[in-house]
Amino acid sequence: MTHQSGRREQVMRWLYAIAQSSTLLGLAMIGLIWMSLAFHTEVERGSAEQAAIENSRNLARAFEAQVSQSLADINRTLDVMRAYYLRDPDHFDLRVWNESGQLLERDLMQISIVGPDGYVRSSTAQDWAPTYVGDREHFRGLVDATDDKMFISKPVIGRISHRAAIQLARRISRPDGTFDGIITASLDPSYFARLYDSVEVGADGFIRVVGLDGVIRAAGGNIREEPGRSIKGAHLFELLEKQPAGWFYTESRFKDSVPRLLVFRALKDYPLVVTVGRSTREIFAAVSAKRRSYNIIAGLLTLLILAAVAHSVHGGLRLEQASEELRRQNARFQAALNNMPHGVSMYDAQGGFMVSNSRYLEMYGIPPERARLGTPLAELLASRMGLEGWHGDPAAIAREIMAYLSDGGPVVRHARLKDGRTVSIINQPMADGGFVATHQDITAQQRAERELRSTKNFLDTIIENLPMPLVVKEPETQKFTFVNQAYEEFIGRPRAAIIGQTVYDIYPRDIAQRIVDLDNEAAEAARSGAGLIKAEVPALTRRGPRIINSLRILVRGEDDAPGHLITVFEDVTDRRQAEERVVHMALHDALTDLPNRSHFQARLREAMARVARGERLAVHCLDLDNFKNINDALGHAVGDDLLKSVATRLRDCVREIDAVARLGGDEFAIIQNPIDGPTDAADLAQRVRDALGRPFDLGGVQAVVNASIGIALAPGDASEPEALLKQADMALYAAKAEGRGIYRFFQAEMDERMRLRHEIEHELRDAIANGELRLHYQPVVDIASGEVCGLEALLRWPHSRRGLVSPTEFISIAEESGLIIPLGEWVLHRALADASRWPEHIRVAVNLSPVQFRSKDLAQMVIAACAAARVAPSRLELEVTEAAFLAATKEVLATLDQLRGLGIKIVMDDFGTGYSSLNYLRRFHFDKIKIDRSFVRDLSAEGNLSAVIIEAVVRLARALDVTTTAEGVETVAQLDLLRAAGVTEMQGWLYSAARPIDEIDALFATQPPLRRVG
Repeated sequence: MTHQSGRREQVMRWLYAIAQSSTLLGLAMIGLIWMSLAFHTEVERGSAEQAAIENSRNLARAFEAQVSQSLADINRTLDVMRAYYLRDPDHFDLRVWNESGQLLERDLMQISIVGPDGYVRSSTAQDWAPTYVGDREHFRGLVDATDDKMFISKPVIGRISHRAAIQLARRISRPDGTFDGIITASLDPSYFARLYDSVEVGADGFIRVVGLDGVIRAAGGNIREEPGRSIKGAHLFELLEKQPAGWFYTESRFKDSVPRLLVFRALKDYPLVVTVGRSTREIFAAVSAKRRSYNIIAGLLTLLILAAVAHSVHGGLRLEQASEELRRQNARFQAALNNMPHGVSMYDAQGGFMVSNSRYLEMYGIPPERARLGTPLAELLASRMGLEGWHGDPAAIAREIMAYLSDGGPVVRHARLKDGRTVSIINQPMADGGFVATHQDITAQQRAERELRSTKNFLDTIIENLPMPLVVKEPETQKFTFVNQAYEEFIGRPRAAIIGQTVYDIYPRDIAQRIVDLDNEAAEAARSGAGLIKAEVPALTRRGPRIINSLRILVRGEDDAPGHLITVFEDVTDRRQAEERVVHMALHDALTDLPNRSHFQARLREAMARVARGERLAVHCLDLDNFKNINDALGHAVGDDLLKSVATRLRDCVREIDAVARLGGDEFAIIQNPIDGPTDAADLAQRVRDALGRPFDLGGVQAVVNASIGIALAPGDASEPEALLKQADMALYAAKAEGRGIYRFFQAEMDERMRLRHEIEHELRDAIANGELRLHYQPVVDIASGEVCGLEALLRWPHSRRGLVSPTEFISIAEESGLIIPLGEWVLHRALADASRWPEHIRVAVNLSPVQFRSKDLAQMVIAACAAARVAPSRLELEVTEAAFLAATKEVLATLDQLRGLGIKIVMDDFGTGYSSLNYLRRFHFDKIKIDRSFVRDLSAEGNLSAVIIEAVVRLARALDVTTTAEGVETVAQLDLLRAAGVTEMQGWLYSAARPIDEIDALFATQPPLRRVG
């Protein structure tokens, strides 16, 4: 019974030993090892994938920027060339422009201009001939284009170059917007391939430029293919509809079925997308190799852990006996140890575990029950070997550590755990032969150090290989501390001769001082938080004086102290010179080198700004009167020489501050600013006339031309540049209309006459032809009897769009255009025809235009109208204004006497508002004088002299036996004053406004009694 009880206790002891935490921990560690292996492998796979994606994105971004920049440069070249072509299409020669402007880049095979018929008109290619390209997509695609974007074609074989090329085309439009051809640049697809071939994308990698139409424009990398293949059905285009950039995995079913990671990036301004493809086999090759190694290591660790577990079970009984003592020792030190930031463990002289803090156990994942008092170092090492990835016998390792410690010095090592952490372990011997081990997790510290080293190496590589010069200076002393290779080449000195020097040791003092000032400005900007300082400075290089664009920034160090002053340089000399050439060509006439219209308008805007500050200016528009005949008779070459000679003489006529421009053809313009007044403008116009009036010797041919000149002044004529130029142009046309070879100043009525005359004359002509004009009649009342004694015919034009048009708006135009003759004849016939229906004693008054007044056929026309209407001449009154008598000849006065002899009444209309000469009354005996409404309107005004004037006119009329009629009577008070003054008749709104014929007929149909007034 006792024997069985002892066996049972032994079995229970062993079961307890097996079931202890160290055994379970060992099994858990085995599971953790394999789980960690799987997790770590997946992490490394994800890191490899992310690195590949980022690398490919950077490549795609760089290539997208390169392609966009190249296309933008070509687009600007095409835009500039198109502008110059449109200026003079007949004489534009691309080859001449190319030879003078070096338009073609290395990879542009040619630039061509294609007419609307589809044939090449001009090309930079050697030995080119007119070739039909109207069936090509870059031509057809622009025929009906509504925008002005550059068209990018599929790769095609050029019909001139006979080489594969991508056609980059811009539409050429006429001024009315219709299609006038294209200008196209042929780009060698290998341009992109050469750039891509310099980048490593793996044995199965590629880089492509693909159009949104699915056609490959260019391809590079180790997988070769010819441009032009379509991949329209690829998954890439489904993604492009959702996002402009991204990545995905593909089986490459359009090519070689190799699984790849594909990164794509669409160009912002062009229908292209850059793709970078890398084989997944190459991306994850390193991960696969590591996985095999990790499997072997995990297997060995599993065996070791199993061995350790077995050993732990064997020693479990012994450890159980010492556990109580160990717990007591732990209690004494636990409070102090647990507050330490690092893991701490203590061992006796035999390497037995004495005590540790919780941090130590947490670092290695050791449960407290495994770290018991007396646990051998070898056993704890065995517990950590799986986590740390050690190999070998834990006991041997423990003995080696103890041997090193017996020499009296510390044992220091770094342990790399499988979960990626790094622990710094320092074993420090104690006086009693034991040792204390401190364990510090330095994972974050090492990661930061690695990242710092990686970043430094990365930046050093970039900076050293940066194509732009870069320097770093010490802010306080401004001495060079670093320069890259590009700066060595730029300055022409080795790095050793630059480091430690200042700019005063390298550049002339004036340039050096300018650089120092900019450096100080960057330092001041950093203090104020402004950031980058940009500037252009001159510099002496081994290539001579250059213009340098610089960017400066001060990078601060610790405690916000100045750290490094970084400057990046870009040589923009060639760009600035090219820009200046292009700007000059864009702003000057190619033949005369005078400013063109665009430049002239800009100069005019500048001059008008000075006018706003008080200056005055004159704009002269010149036109050569006989140029077309000379050009046609002597040829365009002589005509061009003449235009250049004219430009020379015009320059000699003006001051340096004035501006002479050729606006086009034989039209020139001058800005004369400042001037004192119109006299200065007239003097210049006369000098120009005299200068251009002298014969021109054109290579043995004598030519004579005259110049018509129109002048507009500011600020008097206009305050806007466009309006001033337009007014000078109108004055020029006026000068040409008056006989050519003269100059004329702009007058305001020129603009009004030109704008209204054509429109109203055209509409009035149609109105006369279509019978749209109407006559209204205003009654004339005898003041004494209050009865209607006559009616004045007043012309009305009911316009469908303008409404009722006043005669003041169209009568003068009718007079200038000659329409007044048929219009006046119609009015006379219509008025007499209407009067034939009225009572016999009612007279009809018709106004006579000064143009009709001077007509030789006036008498015959009046007599014929009376006869046609069967109206007695005595019922007709013809009203003539004072202005008509200014040009009255003896013949005209004789005609009026003839009409008066027939009984027709001649009336002086609007008496007192014209020239008011009594000589008219002496030269011709009028039957009636009409007092203008302006005198009647002011009758009731206090202190007004209108009543006195009316009384004087009435007395004069009585003396001459002439009837008087007052116009515009609107009130009874006015009528009473007129009656008191002795006025015979009146008309006005007091009795009736002008009425249409149907109302007048109704008035007379009622018969007496008529409405009386007064």
